[in-house]
Amino acid sequence: MKKRIFKYEAYLKEVRETHLIPCPVEDAKALNIETFRWVNDPMMVENFLPTRLLDEVKGKLGYTHIAVSEINENDGESTVPDKNGHFSFFEYHEAMLLEKFKIPSKS
Repeated sequence: MKKRIFKYEAYLKEVRETHLIPCPVEDAKALNIETFRWVNDPMMVENFLPTRLLDEVKGKLGYTHIAVSEINENDGESTVPDKNGHFSFFEYHEAMLLEKFKIPSKS
């Protein structure tokens, strides 16, 4: 099976080397799961940055809506959701999350 390339591979490599931790985590796997994300309206690519990268621009974005999508094995790898439903997601290079997510109130 061909190894998939992660969209933010350079950032993940920096985390691995700087913090000496596996990134993505070893138990991450491709899941088919409904997911929600705070976004702007209109949605923009920056709404889908990894959380730690997003922290740098979050204050400037001013989220106003919750968007929903099904993510699957073609989009990336996820950890198992915790008791609150939160999980870490490691997006594949070819994933197009902006195109997949929809704001329910606008459907």
